[in-house]
Amino acid sequence: MAENIISVRIEESQTGLFTATSEALPGVYVAHRDLQKILDDMPEVITRWFKNHRQQDVMVFRGPVQRRDHSLAMGAITVPAEIAAIALGR
Repeated sequence: MAENIISVRIEESQTGLFTATSEALPGVYVAHRDLQKILDDMPEVITRWFKNHRQQDVMVFRGPVQRRDHSLAMGAITVPAEIAAIALGR
């Protein structure tokens, strides 16, 4: 099953570039100057990572963003797409 809790760390450089990485998603490195763009893109990035690396279709449910020290943390939960579709009545 693809149920996973994903923690994404987002850091801002001195030049204003935000970067997002996650130990749970090896090879994922997302960079934008707009924090909201990263937050909007991460569910699709996570979905594609699961499709490409685990051959699983998942739906991503994003949690709130929390400030931690000098970075931000975003939690997300992945659920198999067919289970999510049933639960959401699709």
